[in-house]
Amino acid sequence: MSMFYKKREWKNLKKELSISILNAENVSEFLDKLKWAVIKYNAIKNDIFHICVHLDVMDQKFVPNKGVSLENIKLAKEYGFQTDTHLMVSEPILDRYIEEAIQKGTDGISIHYEIENFEETLRYLYQRKEKIKKEKKRDFCVGVAIKPDTPIEVLLPFKELFDKILIMTVEPGLGGQRYMQKINEKIHYARALFDEHIIQVDGGISLETIDFPLSENVDSFVMGSYFMNVSKEQVYEKLIFLSVKKAIYEADKEADVFFESRTLQVPAEKLLGIRVPEMRKIAHSWYRYMSFPVLKYYLCSHLHDEKRFACFCLANQMKDKVKELEKGKETEIKKKEIEKIYQFVDKNKGNLNSWDLIDDVGPHTFFPYLHLLEEEKREKILLQYVHDKNMWIRRLGIVSLLFFARENAYALIFKILNETLYEEHHYIQKANGWVLRELYKVNPSVVLEYLEENHKKKKLPSILLSYAMEKMSPEEKKKVKGG
Repeated sequence: MSMFYKKREWKNLKKELSISILNAENVSEFLDKLKWAVIKYNAIKNDIFHICVHLDVMDQKFVPNKGVSLENIKLAKEYGFQTDTHLMVSEPILDRYIEEAIQKGTDGISIHYEIENFEETLRYLYQRKEKIKKEKKRDFCVGVAIKPDTPIEVLLPFKELFDKILIMTVEPGLGGQRYMQKINEKIHYARALFDEHIIQVDGGISLETIDFPLSENVDSFVMGSYFMNVSKEQVYEKLIFLSVKKAIYEADKEADVFFESRTLQVPAEKLLGIRVPEMRKIAHSWYRYMSFPVLKYYLCSHLHDEKRFACFCLANQMKDKVKELEKGKETEIKKKEIEKIYQFVDKNKGNLNSWDLIDDVGPHTFFPYLHLLEEEKREKILLQYVHDKNMWIRRLGIVSLLFFARENAYALIFKILNETLYEEHHYIQKANGWVLRELYKVNPSVVLEYLEENHKKKKLPSILLSYAMEKMSPEEKKKVKGG
C-alpha cells in the first residue's frame, strides 16, 4: 500500500487529483518534486485532495501518439504513489497491456468504450478485479473512458461492470489541449445517470476550468500540464490553489443569491450563494497556508465569494501578526510582515468593488499598519485614499478610521472626514456616518459639536446624519439639526 493511499470504499472516496506524467521530460525528477510537495501538502489538517499518478498509455494505433511506459507504474510506486492507468490502446488483452499493468502494481485501469472488443475487454477486466480483491485483498478500480463525441448513455448497459467513468474533455492522445466547454453538459448528465460511480474528467483541467466539474461534484481530476515546468514549491502552491477551490465549491450554498446581488450590487452570476459565516469558516481553515500569489488569484476572481475568501484570509493573517507583535518578540520582523500584508492589499485594492469587501479590509488590514505609522505619514496615506477618483477606494480610506474612532483619535478623523463630508454618494455618506457613530460611543460631546458646527455651515447629507446620530438621544438630535 502506498504511503499516501488509505484503503477506502470506491463509492465513498476522497476527491482526487490524478497527476499525469505524459508531458514530464524526466519522470523521476518530476515524481521527486511531486513527492516533496505532496508530503508537505498531506500535513495540512483540512479536507484535501487525494493525490495519485496518472499514466497515459498509448499504442500508436488507437491514437497516433506515443504515451508513457508501463514501467512508470513501478517507478511511481517506488515514490509512494497510487497509480491510475488510462489505456488508449486497441487491444488491451491481446497486447497484454492489462496484465502487464496489473503485474507492475497499478491500482486501477481505464479502457476505452470505442475499442472494437469493448464488452469482452470490460468483462475480462472486471474478472481480474474480483481476482485481485480475493487473492491480494486490495481495491482495484475498473474504469471506462469515453471520447468527447461519445454519448454518456451508451455505458448504461454495463454500469455493473465498472467503478469509474473517465470523461475526456479533449481528444485523447496529446497533452496540453484546451478544455472543451461543450463537455460540461455531458458531465452534468453523467453525474445524474451514474450517481453511484466515480466520475473522472481528463483534459485541459486547470485552476480556470475546474469550476464547473467541481460544481457538479466530479470525484477525480486528471491534471498534467498545469503541474509541469515549475518548482516543487510551485507544485505545492498549485495544490493549495486547487484545494481552496474544492473547499469553496463543497460549501453549503444557502444564501439568497438574488437578494445578495441586489444588496451588494453584484451580478447574480458572480455569486455562489455561500453565507458569510460559512465563508469565514473556510477562510479560518485555510488562511495559514495562503501565499500572496494564491491570495491575489482569489482577490482578482470574477466570483464575489472568492474575493470574500481572500479578504477574510488577509484579515486573519493580519490579526495573527498583530498578536505576535503585542507579545513583544521580533517586533521589527513583525512590523515588516504587517507592512507586507498592507502593501499587498494596497497594490490590489482596485479589485475591491463592493461595500462588504471594503468594510472588511479597511478596519482589519489597513488600520493595523496605519496605526504603526507616524501621524504625518498616516494622514498622507489616508488623504490619498479619500481623494481617489474611485469611490470604493475613497470609502476604503474612511472605514479604515473605524478603529481610530474607538481609540478616540478625533483630530485625525475630523481632518479626513472634512474631505468627504458633503459628498453625494450614499456609500460615502454611510461610511462617514458609521465612523462618527463609533466615535460618538467614546466621545459624544466632540461628535455633537462637530456635527452641529458643520450642519450650520451647510446642511449635512441625511444619510450621514441618520448613521451618525443612531445612538443619540432625541434632544441631541434636535441640537445637531438646530431645532
